[in-house]
Order: sequence, then structure tokens, then C-alpha cells
Amino acid sequence: MTIKFISSEAATYYNDTVVLKSIVPERGLKPDAFHERQMLDNIEKRKWQTFTAHPQKASVPLVREFYAYAKYSVDHMTVLQGKPISFDRSTINRFYGLDGIDDDEYFEYLNDHLDYGEVLKFIVGSGIEWRLNEGVAVSFMGSALDKHTKAWLYFIGAKLMPVTYFSDVTKDRAVLLYAILSEASIDVGRLIQQSIKQALRVEKNWEPSQRMIISSYLVFTAGIEERDRVQILPDDPDVLHRQPYRQLAGAAI
Repeated sequence: MTIKFISSEAATYYNDTVVLKSIVPERGLKPDAFHERQMLDNIEKRKWQTFTAHPQKASVPLVREFYAYAKYSVDHMTVLQGKPISFDRSTINRFYGLDGIDDDEYFEYLNDHLDYGEVLKFIVGSGIEWRLNEGVAVSFMGSALDKHTKAWLYFIGAKLMPVTYFSDVTKDRAVLLYAILSEASIDVGRLIQQSIKQALRVEKNWEPSQRMIISSYLVFTAGIEERDRVQILPDDPDVLHRQPYRQLAGAAI
């Protein structure tokens, strides 16, 4: 598929940065109604049924093209294959059938001075400590998580904060885990929008957030033909398919 770039800047960014970076495959989360009732209740309470559903196959060229254009977007609006594409928080929420949240407790956590000792205790219980860097909490061992919490971590890593390693739980992911497990309110559209903006700011170790979420939206709004859609495969199936994630989450592969 030949790309006709809307600007020379987008073409340069695409060729020099975007095409050189891998894309982490998105995955869904489908708890069993009997064995994972608490997870299912959390999803239903949040109305995340669509958000956590198995994703569509991704169009890798579209995702890369989107990020090249989004780099130079105005007001979270760009054009892809001649059609306007918006990635503001309201549009993203509507795509998943979610309402906007005025009282976003997760983002309040980010701006407050959390007691990270209490956060860690809530997530894993006692006996586990933060790894510190100059006295500041950085991460803790992922092996300390039980299988249900680990499944949420894998979902975060494949849907909201793209990553291919789970041996360590970084502080930002721990706060999101804490918000999910404590059933605090989370504005998904806002989080995804911020993740996209962050991905565009970071050019080293670039792992574009919402690669298949945005791709599903693009396929729907831009009228992309099936023959133009390219399936994305897991970068590391041994990591992303291991237990318990293989039981609780699936991929469009």
C-alpha cells in the first residue's frame, strides 16, 4: 500500500522513526464468569465490556501512518487517507461506548502524594518492598502478583501502557493497577489520549500506545478494505501467552 503523505515532515518522521519501531499487539480480557467473578464484576461495573473485548485484527501500515500524522496534529485531529480522524478523549470514549468521567480518581492519584507503601500493600499484601532509586519508589517484582492481578497487569501492558516485559511492575503501572483493583473511576478516553501524546513525545524505545484500538477505529471510520488490513503478530508469544494470561485474555491473531 503506497502512502501519500500530507507533509514532508510527516514523511520524514515516518521513515526515520515510525517504521523502525515495533508495535506491541493488543489483547482483550475475558474472565470466566465462575472462576473470575470479581474481575467480571469490575468490568461490568465500569461498563468495560466493549473495551475489554477481543480486538479486531490490526492494520500495521495504518497504525504507523496514523502516528506519523498525529505527530503534527492540531486539537487531536488529523487526516488519514483523505478522511478526518479525531483522537480526543470524547471520541475514544464513544468508540468504546463509555461516558466521560468528571471525577477521574485515577488522574487525581497521579497528582496527589500517594502513600506508595500502602499502594503496594493493597496490590500484593505485606512482605514485598519497592525497588528504590535515590529513595524514590521505582518498581517491584511482578512475581509477587497473584494470577488475577497479573492478568490485569498484562491487560494494561497490551491495551493502555504498551510493554513486552512483566518481570517488574513500574510505579505508573502500579498506580493504574491500584485504581483498577480498588474500583476507582478511570476515564479511559483521557488515559488513551495521554498515552498517545506520550508516545509521540518519546522517540527512543518507542512503543505506540493504542496501536490496535486506533486501528480498529480507523478501519471503521476510514472504510479500509479487508485486503488492505495487515495482521499483527505477537512480538513475544512466550510472554504474552503464558499463564494466566492465556486463560483470561485473547488476541486477534
